[in-house]
Amino acid sequence: ALEAVCESLKKDPLNLEALVAKGDLQEILKPLGTAGIRAFFLALKCHPTSQLARYKAAFALAKRGFLREAGRHLQIAKDIQGDSVMDKDVAEELGAMLIVESGDPNKAAYQLDHMIDRQRDDKKSHSALLVSRGICHQAMDDLFLAKRDFKLAFKADPDNHEATYNLGCLYVKEQDWRNAEIQLNKSLVSFAANPLALLNRGVAQFNMSRLKMALKDFNAALELDPSMAQALLNRGATNQALGRLAEAEKDFSQAIAISEGSSEAYLCRENLMQVQAGTARPRTRGAAQVQDNAALQTQALRDYANILVQEET
Repeated sequence: ALEAVCESLKKDPLNLEALVAKGDLQEILKPLGTAGIRAFFLALKCHPTSQLARYKAAFALAKRGFLREAGRHLQIAKDIQGDSVMDKDVAEELGAMLIVESGDPNKAAYQLDHMIDRQRDDKKSHSALLVSRGICHQAMDDLFLAKRDFKLAFKADPDNHEATYNLGCLYVKEQDWRNAEIQLNKSLVSFAANPLALLNRGVAQFNMSRLKMALKDFNAALELDPSMAQALLNRGATNQALGRLAEAEKDFSQAIAISEGSSEAYLCRENLMQVQAGTARPRTRGAAQVQDNAALQTQALRDYANILVQEET
């Protein structure tokens, strides 16, 4: 399908529908990659008054954690009359999630309540909205309601990997390692190319003293995203616990290079100094750090800056 769209663009490089279709296909082939969002921004550059291109750009930015910029594009899209065939409820859902990030999850949850009632007959949309409301409840530290929404979302649509992923992360937060593993396993069956799910499952494995299985998950996460500093940090901690100090030193050094200036970098440096001084002791519990969706924002900023530079060039 992507090859057919690219052939179409050779004949008409400015075709809006083809540019958007290219972005959609790239997002499916490589979620959170740069190719998809680059296609949407090219569509927006060629068609600045297109509501569809503006919505697509907003959604792509929001998925990558660049929420302030996503909100700006969403507001512009709402003010445009015209070509979008996107579901109004989907745009409202994105708006609700942006409200959560602005610090008002109560308002967002109230908005999502009405949308959930309207979408009960559409199982996939109903499930997606329940996940969003669960995230709102989690932001309000109401883990009971968050857990309930994630479970209802999975019941409505068993293929919704975001429901099981978020439920698994919630169990990680509660240090319920076994249930975290179960839910993250389900999520990875539906969507195997999720480095965050692999990372969090590795954290659960580590804390159940399954160090070799944790190492396998961290390796898989890094294959998908080599720039994930916390995966390197966790792999380093696992190698250290296994007594593989040379590998641990390499992992901590790479993590420092990627995340310099962050709290992760300081933790990496502390561990690295222990390894270099020969004072490190193998550890089997408590060393792994948890990665959540908020940590995507650093990478999102970097990706978005690269896109803007390429556009200007």
